[in-house]
Amino acid sequence: MTDRGVRLPSGLTMTWSRPVGWLLDHVVYRTSVTGRDNVPTGGPVIFAGNHISFLDGPVMFGASPRPMHILVKKEMFKGLLGGVLRASGQLPVDRSGDRAALLLAKNMLDAGRCIGILPEGTRGAARLQASTTGWPGWR
Repeated sequence: MTDRGVRLPSGLTMTWSRPVGWLLDHVVYRTSVTGRDNVPTGGPVIFAGNHISFLDGPVMFGASPRPMHILVKKEMFKGLLGGVLRASGQLPVDRSGDRAALLLAKNMLDAGRCIGILPEGTRGAARLQASTTGWPGWR
């Protein structure tokens, strides 16, 4: 819990999900990461990636040298998938303009945690697309 009354997800949520992400990243997709040494070992970090697959979040988890919480559209938090997302510490985002996820992400950064974002707001081509206005606060 932060001083603003916003509950942060437990760091333990990533105990099982980081190995799953590592498997996807290192075995299934074999991604290449440039600049991993530039990531500080402590303190707040924002990781941003282009959004080409529904597995981008888990692959980011596995490629990252530090655990992170990824902002995910709230529509994904239904049924079994929603349970998995919550259990792995992901953060639902209401893309219609609610700023609650941004406040939570800021509080997590203030606590020295890492946040993952996919600023395109939707899946696109393999090259970086323009950011969308999916998050009104980012215009």
